[in-house]
Amino acid sequence: MEISRQQHFAICHRDGPMLVLAGPGSGKTFTITQRIRHMIKEYHIPPEHILVITFSKASASEMQERFYELMEHHFQPVSFGTFHAIFFQILKNAYHYQNSDIISEKEKIQYMTEIIQTYPEEILDENMVPHLLSDISRMKNEGTGVENYRVLYLPENLYADIYRAYSKRLKQEGKIDFEDMVLLCRDLLRENSECLERWRQIYRYILIDEFQDINEAQFEVVKMLTGDRQNLFAVGDDDQAIYGFRGAKPEI
Repeated sequence: MEISRQQHFAICHRDGPMLVLAGPGSGKTFTITQRIRHMIKEYHIPPEHILVITFSKASASEMQERFYELMEHHFQPVSFGTFHAIFFQILKNAYHYQNSDIISEKEKIQYMTEIIQTYPEEILDENMVPHLLSDISRMKNEGTGVENYRVLYLPENLYADIYRAYSKRLKQEGKIDFEDMVLLCRDLLRENSECLERWRQIYRYILIDEFQDINEAQFEVVKMLTGDRQNLFAVGDDDQAIYGFRGAKPEI
């Protein structure tokens, strides 16, 4: 594949932040994998200090496979993963979480249904379960406190009561959800400077694909990890932003 002037500029960028706007068919995967190769081969950056984040397991696997093909399948310990996978790795190291501690969708529905059943039917019914779980997810993704979050289908303060009951149930069962992974990781790095510095030393260069899908909490963690180096290479296209309902903020 012929490399354009813009792609060459992105591939050869070394230190500091770079934002790359890449629409459909512009060769962004090619550019990202070529950049990783260039960092290792030309700038002699140890591959174990490079972190590549995507928004789905499938995308992470595809990116990893494309990179290994480019490197002729010679193993390079570059880290590829989703936000949740990377953040969970940090939490596992600090708190010894296991995969079994992650709540399933079935469990989430069960817990919320049992909470709703403690209220009179004229106030709450089980049809509200998916709406409540969706709102809790959005609220956490946006980093909004429960006291500042409003829903139109419940009386004032009732949503907050339900959320607190749900959070208490998760704690009792020793479970965390995907949004908790981000928030717990954020709080850990905020409060534990030694832990933060350890991960900053490991992930010295961070590359993020589909950057338009990032939310406030995820971005806060990324900023902490990049620190003063600010070695963040972000690729995205705000015209492809479709996850506003999950708290994504392409304006970031």
